[in-house]
Amino acid sequence: MDDESSDMEESDGEDEKQDSAASKIVELLFDLGAAAVAGTIAKSKEESRRQEAERREAQRIAEEQERVKEREKQKKKARRAKRVRAFILNKKQLTFPYPTDVLLGSEVGYVREKIESAVFNNCHSVPIKDIYPGVGKFVGEVEQVVVDGQSWIDSGTSVPYDAEIIITYHAKKDFAFPYSKRTMIGMGYKTLANELVDIGFTQIYVSRLEDLKTGFFKRENAVSDVVIDGIETIKSGMMLEYDREINIQYHAFPGR
Repeated sequence: MDDESSDMEESDGEDEKQDSAASKIVELLFDLGAAAVAGTIAKSKEESRRQEAERREAQRIAEEQERVKEREKQKKKARRAKRVRAFILNKKQLTFPYPTDVLLGSEVGYVREKIESAVFNNCHSVPIKDIYPGVGKFVGEVEQVVVDGQSWIDSGTSVPYDAEIIITYHAKKDFAFPYSKRTMIGMGYKTLANELVDIGFTQIYVSRLEDLKTGFFKRENAVSDVVIDGIETIKSGMMLEYDREINIQYHAFPGR
């Protein structure tokens, strides 16, 4: 009997341990489930906040665009009214608001805006493509303003309301690219790179592919591809700024 009692006590102890372990597992699973639910709720709230922030930003941008459109509409309306008065009352003359020399050296967009704000609308911007390393000018810098054929006029000068105004400004020097992509494939990469440098391009990069095993079908150091920043289709004769990034990829043996 004592043995049986002892066995029963041991069995009861094992059952209690199993029940305790099971209880802990249930508690752990419950805690994990609660944590997962809490995490899901937190993510949902964060996603809702993000979407609401994006909605408000989109609404702000749309409203700002509408305000800009309305301002431009009012500007155009005022300019038309001023041109009508010039046509009817001032013998088609408008007053030029600036001495042209004070406009030189400014940014072309700023100068054009100032001139067009004075209701002159026969205005043309002409680039001088001369900016290259060592040239002391900035892109868009105005070199000359010619009003009705005159390279200098004073502020307050009467000018025909339809006078042609030409703004010349400095822009990046560009060069004709010598090859189509198909023509470059298979060329020696050093030959191509040196030729592009001689033309005047300054941002030439080369990349080893290390893709050769035998060299029978693809020649070592031969051009595999040429990638030009911002250009989808490379054509012979197309004009590119001198500092456009050009990457030449070429075949090579690993480790050589």
